[in-house]
Amino acid sequence: MKCKTLTLLTLLSLLYLIPLAHATVYYNANTYPFTFPTYGTAMGFNTNRVFTTAYRLSNIWYFTTATVMEIGFQVQVANLLVTDFFASDSNKLYFTVTALGTSTTKIQVGTRGNATSVIGATSWNYDSGTQILSIDVLHSSSIAVTVTWTVVEADSESPINFFGTTLMLGLIPFLWIASLLCITVISMVTIHKREKMQVNDKIIAGVTLLATIITFLALTPIIVELVQSLIASW
Repeated sequence: MKCKTLTLLTLLSLLYLIPLAHATVYYNANTYPFTFPTYGTAMGFNTNRVFTTAYRLSNIWYFTTATVMEIGFQVQVANLLVTDFFASDSNKLYFTVTALGTSTTKIQVGTRGNATSVIGATSWNYDSGTQILSIDVLHSSSIAVTVTWTVVEADSESPINFFGTTLMLGLIPFLWIASLLCITVISMVTIHKREKMQVNDKIIAGVTLLATIITFLALTPIIVELVQSLIASW
């Protein structure tokens, strides 16, 4: 008898530890089925929704859809109604909290990171360790809150521009070296044949040398900047 009792207690304990979870949840709008027993509060959504997963763990309800990565909610001293679940903007969450006094909404944001703005909040803060955004609202009725995340996108360059830029950066060192060699060769030839050269030859050699020197001087700052950029990237 004692063994059966212990077995039953063990099973009940295990069931208690397993979070309330569903693989697919069909949700009816404007009801509050997602409860937080510890705080006597609940939350819901203003439109019918289908969740890929919906489960409660450690007093936080987590939701995932086909287009929204996992996000968790907890609300204290208020009921919460999500009015726009990243539908109109994939970086914005809209919800309404209804209470008397100061309510606290905690959002487990996951990899979204800290919000860039929280409109409607009295105060808010972000804990990077737990990835929880805490929002306090002082109110006597329903208050609408908008949470915004800003996604920083890397600058992209078109394939044509990227190819052109890469080609130019690759050619610049060779042009610089070629200019330096031209200066050296022309100078040596001019010095060696200065007595045998005709006036026209001297003019052509002088113009060529001048053009080469100008090219060399123009390319030198670019080479220096390129080298500095490479050193900085390392």
